[in-house]
Amino acid sequence: MLISCRYCGRIHERSFDCGKRPARSGKRKEQEKIRQKARVKKKMEQVKKDAGYLCEYCLSQGRRTYTDLQTHHIIKLTQRPDLAVEDTNLVVLCHSCHEKAEKGEISPQFLSELAQKRAGHIPPAI
Repeated sequence: MLISCRYCGRIHERSFDCGKRPARSGKRKEQEKIRQKARVKKKMEQVKKDAGYLCEYCLSQGRRTYTDLQTHHIIKLTQRPDLAVEDTNLVVLCHSCHEKAEKGEISPQFLSELAQKRAGHIPPAI
């Protein structure tokens, strides 16, 4: 199948390597390896359950969002892989809040406070 290559701008077979495609970072692969471990998956599901299957940031803002939930690592796995299953480093966010957190629009300190409230089983104030 022919495609328009977004790296070189030419048209060639999908499987053809034009040589312009950037190499994948090893950091990303390490993160994915950590996320695929059974104990990490189990912990992420447990955190969602503890949060009542609601976005913790939306809940703190007075909204209840329960769709498209994701578990966010407040301190990135590339920086501290040892915190992959730490309750206070995990927070449940909906997709839009997760994107905001990744861009830095939601402060890590605030997310950390939410995680600590959940881990201590103190419900966030609405």
